[in-house]
Amino acid sequence: MTCINQVVLLILTLFATSRVSAGEHYALLVGVRQYDPAQLTALRYTENDVNQMAQVLMSTGYGAENLVLMTQSVGAADYQRLPTARQIRKQLTLLTSEVAEDDTLLLAFSGHGVQFKNENNIYFCPMDVDLSDRSSLISLTDVYALLGDRKKCRARTKVLIVDACRNDPQTNLSRSKGIELEPVGINKVIEPPGGVAAFFSCSRGQKSYEHPERQNGIFAEFVIDALAGAGDLDRDGEVSLAELEQFTVKQTQRFARTRLGESQVPERRGTIRGATTLSILPKVFYVYDAHAAAGNRFYEAFELRPEYLGKKAEGHVILATKFVIEQRSRVTDGQEVTYTVQVPAQEEIISSFHPAITTFPPVGYQESPK
Repeated sequence: MTCINQVVLLILTLFATSRVSAGEHYALLVGVRQYDPAQLTALRYTENDVNQMAQVLMSTGYGAENLVLMTQSVGAADYQRLPTARQIRKQLTLLTSEVAEDDTLLLAFSGHGVQFKNENNIYFCPMDVDLSDRSSLISLTDVYALLGDRKKCRARTKVLIVDACRNDPQTNLSRSKGIELEPVGINKVIEPPGGVAAFFSCSRGQKSYEHPERQNGIFAEFVIDALAGAGDLDRDGEVSLAELEQFTVKQTQRFARTRLGESQVPERRGTIRGATTLSILPKVFYVYDAHAAAGNRFYEAFELRPEYLGKKAEGHVILATKFVIEQRSRVTDGQEVTYTVQVPAQEEIISSFHPAITTFPPVGYQESPK
């Protein structure tokens, strides 16, 4: 992500939080890239998955103080953010004890998951996993129990996103120790309790794939896209759990089939009653400056959404939260022509800059009627 896009996301964050109508949004994002070679294979894009998800969430209603990001890279500077079993349990306990009834709690695990032979329980593997010691793993059953206990976690909306069905996680050395694993989900799995929804990257017996071009897990890529705004299917400015599921399932399944020749169908388990808003899209707009754009043309103002980032820009860009309609005129072929144009209200301008060597969202712009 370019510097200019990071600036834009920071600006969006300031305005996204103002639209939260009830309760706060909390998130715990865990990504494990490197494991002990005697236990599990390394993964390439898990940190990318949760890093990009964190950026999107902070622009769509999640305050920085309510978001805990745990990766080995972040943990190098702050040991409390290392994705060890102890620290994951500690951060999870702290968050669940803080949330109130009207709050939303989102958990995301990206890394290896394992299921032992003849067992129904699924385990997420922290960085310090020891496959011979169940206590060194994060039991999905234990997470369900914590989230389902209203005395320990009062949040009405609790969603768990799990991207942990990677292909063949064991190293040859761990196999030599006689540890027998099943593909995650091949056995019957335990259902989440009422009020908890779990969204898995694939269905029973399938694998979760990565793609080098995207440098993400393909499931995580579409979860991120959905939360950033592509999942706002009814265009009401919010992304619900149902919308997240509908968008992500369709896009992941299509990408796996057409690009990889494989089947990967994300699966949701558990139910939540009532509204389940997971992201609230920012209400910030953009417009091209009239004289900086080629040919002295004026352009309409359009809502700026995070999924527009990365498009090619032309000329001076102005960000504002309010636009006004102005009547303007010019002389063409000896005749005065009157036309209307949307322009940013001066008192509502947030930022103004020229993306000379980078990109910015021009998606949907139209030249105003002459």
